Amino acid sequence: MASKKYSLFIGMFCLFASGAFAQVGTNYNVLDSSLIPTKSLPQHNEFLNNAYPFPAKPRNQWEIGVKGGSFRINGDVPALLSGGFGVHVRKALGYVFALRMEYLWGLGKGLNWKSRSTGFSNPWRDAGYGTAGPVIYDNYKTRVHDLSLQGVVTLNNIRFHKAKTSMLFYGFGGLAGRFISQKWMY
Repeated sequence: MASKKYSLFIGMFCLFASGAFAQVGTNYNVLDSSLIPTKSLPQHNEFLNNAYPFPAKPRNQWEIGVKGGSFRINGDVPALLSGGFGVHVRKALGYVFALRMEYLWGLGKGLNWKSRSTGFSNPWRDAGYGTAGPVIYDNYKTRVHDLSLQGVVTLNNIRFHKAKTSMLFYGFGGLAGRFISQKWMY
């Protein structure tokens, strides 16, 4: 029981810590006029002269992200620790909508220490397994490549340059293609 409590505590700590520094280190400076489009420079100048309360809308910029972590396939065969990575590129098309292209790669491995001597399918029997008493250990190695194009809808700035926004709603939707190469090891 104590193990479950510690696992829950560590999980909750990681959850809160992951969002604690989400906006730290941004490189947007509200006084930088190079980020403002030419047609919005009058509003930006009024903001700098304290004649307008909010800055002009900046240019839509690109975002590049890199991620990494463990990759597992949960199933009948116990999974081994293996890794994966991903990259994404995002371009905002306005305050609410953005497009994001993402590529993910993962390597999943599984190793079963329990032998199996019954329940072979026809390809196993045709290959000579299961008739004279040999045993089989179900092991696998799988490579996954995933490419997706997503539309991102973010409703956190509906108030458009107001002093404070209190909620964040966002959603993803799109198309993806996945290529999986699997190798069974006996």
